[in-house]
Amino acid sequence: SENTQDSDEIITEIKRIPLTDVAGESDVRIKFIVDGDFFFWSIDDVEIIELEGINASISSVFYTPLAFAIPASHADADTFFFSSIVANNGGQVIPTARLDVEILNEDTGESVFTTSGTVSDIAIGTSIDLSADDVFSPTGLDVGLYSMNYSITVIDASEQLLDDNSDQKFFQMLETFAY
Repeated sequence: SENTQDSDEIITEIKRIPLTDVAGESDVRIKFIVDGDFFFWSIDDVEIIELEGINASISSVFYTPLAFAIPASHADADTFFFSSIVANNGGQVIPTARLDVEILNEDTGESVFTTSGTVSDIAIGTSIDLSADDVFSPTGLDVGLYSMNYSITVIDASEQLLDDNSDQKFFQMLETFAY
């Protein structure tokens, strides 16, 4: 964990560093170096663990609406493109991963668009940019709030940790410009 102090607030951050380059070595040394003008720093709760199984995660998502709120009269100018940074946090190569994106009308629960994209052979400790195959134009959508729901699924393999396999963003369709 890395603690950084800003005023009276301490922020703890978990850092995962793959050691795949030294796997199987009998003599390995780890060195911690402080980079900055600090008079005090500390490292606490260091764990070296062996990664097991398959663990895909979504570390960030990308979409291209021009703004959160889109007036219906400008919907045709706002084509959405979807992608995600997918990380392999496990101890095995991910054979195939599929990114699914679904847009839901939050008022009705209706699915208004779905797309997906796949990638093969995600190496241990790496991240890749996975894009969905189709783009979306919000033309013709009803006024209201919509969610863009991203999920990553490992195909033809079993994954143990699923709590980091999804993300969600929102946009709103307006009748006219909001001032």
